[in-house]
Amino acid sequence: MRLSESSRKLAFGNIDLLKYCNSVCIDTNKLEECNIEKMGDLYIFVMSKNTNGIDTKTCLLEHDIATQPDIVLTMEYNKEKKTFEFETTEYTKRILRL
Repeated sequence: MRLSESSRKLAFGNIDLLKYCNSVCIDTNKLEECNIEKMGDLYIFVMSKNTNGIDTKTCLLEHDIATQPDIVLTMEYNKEKKTFEFETTEYTKRILRL
């Protein structure tokens, strides 16, 4: 389920997320451009791909797969430890401070 605008504001105000971003040089302005999907206690930050040159009007499976957003970061709440745990992906470089 995609987070609403108000839920996004709460997520981006999370002190653990901000500390993590600072520690691994994630640009929070770039991160705020991401959509956030929530599945249980897992938050998935996704960023749309640059789809220039792909005809999105056609419904070919290869085009659908090619236009799926990149997962740039995951944040999961650990109920036992009462902390958030973060994982980067190969696409996290898209949101790093340069």
